Amino acid sequence: AAGLMLLAGLTAVVLMSGPAPTVRIDRLALIGLAASAGGAAAAGLAGAVGALFCWYVVDAARQQARVSRATTAGTQTRSEALHLWLAAMFAILIVAASAPHMVMGVPLDLPRPPSQLIIAAGLAYSIAVVDWIVRALARWRLGENPWAAFTGEAALHLALLTAFAICADVSAGVTGLVAYRLCLALLPEGQRLPSSAG
Repeated sequence: AAGLMLLAGLTAVVLMSGPAPTVRIDRLALIGLAASAGGAAAAGLAGAVGALFCWYVVDAARQQARVSRATTAGTQTRSEALHLWLAAMFAILIVAASAPHMVMGVPLDLPRPPSQLIIAAGLAYSIAVVDWIVRALARWRLGENPWAAFTGEAALHLALLTAFAICADVSAGVTGLVAYRLCLALLPEGQRLPSSAG
């Protein structure tokens, strides 16, 4: 109940802050959502919810990568966002390893991955995080200011790790991830949506 009240409050803040946002249809996100829902329909409600969960986590990483590129004026390369994609993959594998779950009263199920895959993903994620931190320090030493993008990316890492790797309550994790996405919506539009050239 407290989590739902928090989300309701954040939603109200987003809707009432500043002028009405420009409505932009993210076609790639819609395609991913439709493919996830349609492909999992045959697996029943729990499988469909699991597919939607995977889509939402991956889309959170994708949106943060876009925000980071906008914040750095497009100087951040796509390969530098690898740690975000690995964070999403690792979070999904952790949830799948302990599936099935109940998320706000709705069943969620995913195929259980082999332990070797989880260990490999964890190692790859750890290496990518170290590389991400080293790159940020290198940019700082070269006189750049990487901290705006760094703090947003760190928030996503913290949200995913706290929600799905440290805590066992997937419902609370989903609530925290939704809250993170709502906080992204409070950013100035120029930071939320990079130019088409990026």
